[in-house]
Amino acid sequence: MATTRRSGSGKLAARAAFTLLELLIVIAIITLLAAISLAIGAKVLSGGRQTLTENVVRVMDTALNSYITDGGDRVPDALVEHPASSGGVRWQPVADVRRGDRYDDEMVNSSGWFIYQMKDVSSVTSAVSGLASKVVRQYSPRVGADGEPLETYGQPLITTAFDGFGNPIRYVHPTFDGVLMEDGRALGDDSNGGGVELRDLVSIASGEQFAFDTIRRNMKTRKESSGTIKVADSDGGLCPNNRPYFYSAGADGDPSTTDDNVYITKPQVQAE
Repeated sequence: MATTRRSGSGKLAARAAFTLLELLIVIAIITLLAAISLAIGAKVLSGGRQTLTENVVRVMDTALNSYITDGGDRVPDALVEHPASSGGVRWQPVADVRRGDRYDDEMVNSSGWFIYQMKDVSSVTSAVSGLASKVVRQYSPRVGADGEPLETYGQPLITTAFDGFGNPIRYVHPTFDGVLMEDGRALGDDSNGGGVELRDLVSIASGEQFAFDTIRRNMKTRKESSGTIKVADSDGGLCPNNRPYFYSAGADGDPSTTDDNVYITKPQVQAE
């Protein structure tokens, strides 16, 4: 009797254990389910960022439209009051351009300057204040380790709108739209310079000073010998009906790859 019980107990234990093949199958199923879950999660996250970006661009575009409709005025292409100014008025272009003529120069904080420019316009300030805190914050394109702007007169910390991918929303004004640089030279410039002089684009009243005096707006990426990719300045878009527009450079952060850019007001794209 004792021997029979031991034999029956061994058979039950054998049936209760997993074979190596069964373990491998279970592991494979768990791995597959984990991969599917990660793929779905990434897609949901990406979709969430895309939707958030569309909402931010739409809010900014609606605020701009309210300003145009209520005031009936052409949106200024620059501001002459600079928040970090001392000892003279600084003329600041509100434009989706690179400051200077090199890839290493920082982009102008176009959406930040637009918000600052409209700080006394209730329809714009209300729209911006209604955005989530994670897409509106103080920002300067060029800051030091202490978080302070490296160039006081250049681009101080100002309220800026961001897309769902963590990049500043871009704002394009008709004065500075299209492509403002060809083949490494300024348009209409026979020199070897790479930028466009602001004085050639906008009539400036006497006595005013520039926050900076050269800008560039192209839509070409450049690959360095080191393998580093220098991202293009802009989408090269032309403002429809002479009306400014906002956009996001999309998930890749490169404005020249316009297929993933996010627009509410769609521009004409000018080829270089």
